[in-house]
Amino acid sequence: MRLSICKKFTALLLMVLPLFAQIDNGNITGRVTDPSGAVIAGAQVTITQTAMNFKNITQTNEEGIYRAQSLRPGPYRVSVVAAGFKNLIRDGIDLRIGDTLAVNIMLEIGAVSDSVLVTAAAGLLETETSATGTVVGGDMFYSLPVYQRNIKNILYYTPGLTYSGMNWAGSLNSMHINGLRSSNIGFFEDGALGTTGDGMTTDSILNTIEDVKVLTTTLPAEYGHSAGGVISVVKKSGTNELHGIASMYGRTRRLQHRKFFDKYQNSQATPPYNTPPGLLFYQPDANLSGPVYIPKVYDGRNKTFFMIAYQWMVEKQSKQQVSTVPTPEMLNGDFSIGGLGQGIYDPRTTRQDAQGNWTRDPYPGNIIPRSQWSKVAQNVLGRNPYIPQNTAGSATTSGVTNNLLTGPVKIVRWDSISGRLDQQFGPNLKAYLTWTGNSRWERQPPWTVAGSFFDYSKNIGHTWINTWGTGTTWVVTPTLVSDLRLTYYRYNQKNDSITLGNDYATQLGISGLPKDAMPGIWP
Repeated sequence: MRLSICKKFTALLLMVLPLFAQIDNGNITGRVTDPSGAVIAGAQVTITQTAMNFKNITQTNEEGIYRAQSLRPGPYRVSVVAAGFKNLIRDGIDLRIGDTLAVNIMLEIGAVSDSVLVTAAAGLLETETSATGTVVGGDMFYSLPVYQRNIKNILYYTPGLTYSGMNWAGSLNSMHINGLRSSNIGFFEDGALGTTGDGMTTDSILNTIEDVKVLTTTLPAEYGHSAGGVISVVKKSGTNELHGIASMYGRTRRLQHRKFFDKYQNSQATPPYNTPPGLLFYQPDANLSGPVYIPKVYDGRNKTFFMIAYQWMVEKQSKQQVSTVPTPEMLNGDFSIGGLGQGIYDPRTTRQDAQGNWTRDPYPGNIIPRSQWSKVAQNVLGRNPYIPQNTAGSATTSGVTNNLLTGPVKIVRWDSISGRLDQQFGPNLKAYLTWTGNSRWERQPPWTVAGSFFDYSKNIGHTWINTWGTGTTWVVTPTLVSDLRLTYYRYNQKNDSITLGNDYATQLGISGLPKDAMPGIWP
């Protein structure tokens, strides 16, 4: 019974292989020949990831072809040994995410104890797939002055991208690859799907990234559900050397120019506020990676590696905003607007005249007497909900527009933590565990509302994103590989509203509404 279960489990592992073959890795393949061009069968080929000393051992088939699959991006060395030929070592191979590199080897006749080292060769072309796109190395991307360090900024460097409106790289919304909807763009981190198709994705920490690739056309089968393109992110792994970084990226008020149409400087108070809004943006980050090493207990060099990283963003900014609020006259029922106002009619006087036409009586002077205000209107306006106008604005027949200039302050805190663990159990069995967690807290104040009763700035938004991935790569035979992946993605958003438990409807005299209802007074 136990043997039967073991066989079934092994069969399950083998069936999983094709599903996510190249989402976060690459392949090295090639043909081994002698000086005459004849193929060499049965040659032993060792592919080594030189930073971690992870090895993949395979051999050439009867056609002299070898293939190493599911390899992590990074630096590689290929070593070939065959009876009657000198050992050849090809070093300096740079494997990028999604690559299938053809590394062909020609062995020289001689003793196996002799070695030929090739350290410089022509650049390898990726000819094994028809997929096209853009690959950017993580270190290069990290060195760019990318605001907020959002990984989705990669799309701005990708041919075929279009976007509409005030696009923000923190979300895929309004971004389009080859004209398709943003909901069709797939996002993967270390092979784990990191989006639900709503525009929001995992926020990968920039200092952890080995490679990021955008696929735009002719997507391989494993990306079939992402018709609008794919962003695939691969995080760095630890190496045999302990390595860490810490940096600070940001700006203050003195480093921020005044916008062209802004009336006030960042050092000046913007009405109706009494203190300058200021400006603050800082984003510290750090990471640490290396072998898992516990003195006298465990030495993980060449076997077990870790990488942990943290990134924190705090942003406080003020935006000078032109808005529209009711004038003092309108708040007192006077809608004459200096004689421009459209006529306002008393609905209680609705009637038919002798000719059968419906008619109403206008309010004299377009002024609604306070005695005719509803109890709800009196309760709302009695709390002085609007910031008083501070500019003349423009008068029209329906009211005065753009008569308020304010500088509300928005505050955002964005924490991200990430980690990866890699384990080599042997040349034919490797495993990994990866995780990224994001937490975003923000407060967005209204532009027109005053007073504590209607203060929407007390509405707090909080978002959590968790992306987990684990997998094993088992080389069963040189021609049979099992690649098992398990991933988990969770997106959770919560809004703390000022309406919770306050029963605004009852306080304002509105009947028939639930206790968590809030009247919309923000024009």
